[in-house]
Formats: sequence, C-alpha cells, structure tokens
Amino acid sequence: MKKTLLLFLLIAIFVSCGNNDKKEASKPEVEDVGSKTFDLAYKFKTGDKFSYKMKTVSGQGQEMKTDTTMRTELNQTVNYKFDFEVREVDADKNTEFSVVLSDIDVDVVANGKKHTFKGGKPVKVEDKKNFIEYEAMYNVPFGIRVNKIGEIIEVFKTAKIVDNIINLQGLKDSVKAEEKQQYIVNINETALKPLLQQFFRRLPNKKIGKDSTWTFSYPSALMVYKLNNTTTYTVRNFLKLDDELLANIDLSLSTSYEGKNKVSERGVNYTFSEPKISGAGNILFNVDKGIMQKAETNTKLELKLLMEATGMTATRKDFSGNTNYIELIK
Repeated sequence: MKKTLLLFLLIAIFVSCGNNDKKEASKPEVEDVGSKTFDLAYKFKTGDKFSYKMKTVSGQGQEMKTDTTMRTELNQTVNYKFDFEVREVDADKNTEFSVVLSDIDVDVVANGKKHTFKGGKPVKVEDKKNFIEYEAMYNVPFGIRVNKIGEIIEVFKTAKIVDNIINLQGLKDSVKAEEKQQYIVNINETALKPLLQQFFRRLPNKKIGKDSTWTFSYPSALMVYKLNNTTTYTVRNFLKLDDELLANIDLSLSTSYEGKNKVSERGVNYTFSEPKISGAGNILFNVDKGIMQKAETNTKLELKLLMEATGMTATRKDFSGNTNYIELIK
C-alpha cells in the first residue's frame, strides 16, 4: 500500500481523458464578456447523476550514491471512471454524494517490470499484492460530503472497502476493531479525500470576471519540513461551448517551508536539501451548469539527502511527478 499512498500524497500537495465512445467534441470559442462578473458556484440538485474520467500519470523514484549508484523507479498510469449521484443538498448547500469507481485500468512499470490491472478482470497471482487497494475499491459505493465552495469535508461509508483490503491481505481474523477503525480513517484522509478532491476545485465566495484571482492555502509535511502550500486561481478568459459559458482558469502552486534541515540519529547525521516543489494547471468550469467541465494539473517534487557516519558518506535523491487529466463525460 505504501507505493500507492505515496502517489496519492503527491496528489494531495496540489490538486481530459479521451472518450472513444463519443463523437468528436465541439471546441470552445473565446467569449468577450467585457467587464461582466459572474457567480462561480456549484449548482447540484438532489438526484443529479454525472461521471468523470480521470487519467493520472505518476512517477517516483530514488537514486542512492555511495561507492556505486543505485536507482529505483516506478511509473504508473491509471484510468479511472467515477460515477456520482447527489443524495442530498442541505440548507448550507453542503452536498452529499454516493460515489462508485465503476471502471479502472492500471499500468505500472517498476524497475523495468510491467504489471497491469483491469477492474472486474482476474488478477494474476503475482500481481495481487500490487493492486489490493484498486481491487478493494472497484464497484463499491461510498459517500462524500462537499461544501458550497468545493471542499470535501467528509468521506464516509468506506468500511466495505477496508474489509475488502483486509480480506485480500489475508488478515481477516487478525485485525482488531480499533485497528480497522484507524485503517478507515487513514484511507479516507490520505487516499480517498485527495483523490476525489480533484473533481471539486475550491471556488471563491465572490463574483468573478476576467483576470479575477483567489487563493487557497493548506499545510502538509515532507520529511523534516512543514510545508505551507498556496494554490492561486486566475481567470484567463471565458469561453462558449454549445451555448454554455465556461470560465477558463489557470492554477499555480507556491510552497514555503520551515524546519531544521539537520538531524542525527543512531550515529548517522542527515542533512536535507531545500525541497523543490512546483505545480501548475488549468480548469474549465461550466458557469451555467455549476460543475467542473475539464482539468489538467501537474506537480513535481525533488528532495536530496546527505547521510554521514564514521567511515561512510552517501547521498540520496527522491523525486516524483504527477499529471492528472479530467473530463466530465455525462
């Protein structure tokens, strides 16, 4: 599960698949709105149903140098299809959704060896341990609650997913109730919430026009550092697609950090470099329908580490990257 969660954690730092079943989509055209402003808001109603396709291309690796150089690398491409149904919209415009991962296929290349997974298809015995989380999630409904500006405030009804993970790991009779509850909290907060947040971008609580900006800040952690991440949203222009108005919004990520970069433990001195983190993207938000139409975002991260002990010096470089392509398909 560690490799999968590392890729989810990179998504958490920053948050247009092709559809072969559809005829070629219309292309949006620039709409001159002058100085007009618009309410950018989600407009979900009880009973609404829609689906997104998302393609995630992720890579992570490590390079270790002592007398020799060792390099490990994992590259993964995942194609998801998530189905959403609005169960309830309360007086504060918090929306409860039922969510199902209805289609998924995964291609992984780890140190030159290829592994694949397709939802609903038999999994090779040697690959089962690599895809436990995906197999456990496939076609299992769970719930999320999203507030009016697009923040996921709760993930729930995931006990069945966790039961599936425990059973697939052969741990059914050895996991205590309190351990299972902690497992539920972990998968909700570190895996499902950042993954599903990709479909609900944070909106400003104000009218917006061309060149409007707003920001969203949130903390995270990386090794010895505490990170403060700020995503800036800028409205580049407005577009028209099939008589519907779209806001064309650029995203950029900036990150500051704090923490001591030198740590000693068990006779080894560790010196961490300045983390290099970058992110950018673009989203199309359907102003008329009140829903995200399309998005593409990417992040990159690099961190170097010097390790020194009596008679030994080694350097390590960790690197990762993630690109998401999202499209509303119905």
